[in-house]
Amino acid sequence: MDEAALQSLLRHGSRRLRAGRALRISLAVLGLSVLTLAATLFLWRTYFPVAAEDASRLQSTQTLLVLIPLFMAAASFAILYALARPAENRAAAALDKAAKLQDHLITWLDLRAKNLSAAQSEFRAAQARETLRLADGLSPTSLLPLRLPIWTPALWLALILLCSALLVPPQLEAESKAAAREREQSRRRTPAAMLASGEQQGTAASNAPRVQPLSPTELWKLQLRASDPSLTADQKRQLLNELQQKTGAIPEGELTSEIRELLSQLREPETGAKPTQPDKATGSGTQASNSGGEKPSQVQPTAANDATIRERGLARAANDFVDVRDELIRYYSGGSKQ
Repeated sequence: MDEAALQSLLRHGSRRLRAGRALRISLAVLGLSVLTLAATLFLWRTYFPVAAEDASRLQSTQTLLVLIPLFMAAASFAILYALARPAENRAAAALDKAAKLQDHLITWLDLRAKNLSAAQSEFRAAQARETLRLADGLSPTSLLPLRLPIWTPALWLALILLCSALLVPPQLEAESKAAAREREQSRRRTPAAMLASGEQQGTAASNAPRVQPLSPTELWKLQLRASDPSLTADQKRQLLNELQQKTGAIPEGELTSEIRELLSQLREPETGAKPTQPDKATGSGTQASNSGGEKPSQVQPTAANDATIRERGLARAANDFVDVRDELIRYYSGGSKQ
């Protein structure tokens, strides 16, 4: 072993010191970035609601953010290893301490840089020979291992916090953007008369009692059946009994306005009007109606009430069944015209 090999030994030791310092700082960067990302994800998922259709895409995006701490740790290690240049005397002191050479390496390095007299040069040569003898067979890899810091187990706690933040379910919006857009489009396509009746119905429902024993579909079917102009007295009684069975023992004053209005309509006495053949004389239709015991003032409110119930039923169907709204309006509007 010569002095060139000893110089190479010091360079190798210097590289080991650079790697150890870069490793410690990069692990610190990894821990801090993981904690920051965990706190950011937790706050993001807790206080910032997202649309339901964007939840899965947001989950995938946030999962990819886990790569950011790894990238930052790798980048910091590479930058610090390239920029850090420890002095040779530091590497010599570290090797002397690890190999227990009693400062032979650092003394050789110090004497090598000085201009000495002839007597002193003989001392330097003797010291160099002794240093070469002691340094023969030394390995910086075994003498200067890359040890992890004592606080490395804290990184597991940071990773656990990050996994917990990823498991927090995101807050979903009460109504997604697509649903709000579809509701707005359906409102624009709904006729103005139905919108007005629907708004009146919504205002009355907000002020009325909220006991609703029927589902929207059942209530809509009963309203359509009750507004049928060909409904007989027996059918009306059967429909009234069916509605009373569905409401049960709930007081009528606690029911919603739609059910109370439907009960009132079904409890109205049958007019018993029968179609008559028109006479040639003027006013024969009026006389036939009067002979049957009917009055125009009694017939017209019932027909207007039926039309109002049918209109409200169509408006409710348009709001509850958006996907087949146009078909329902076309079908029942056409049926009412026949």
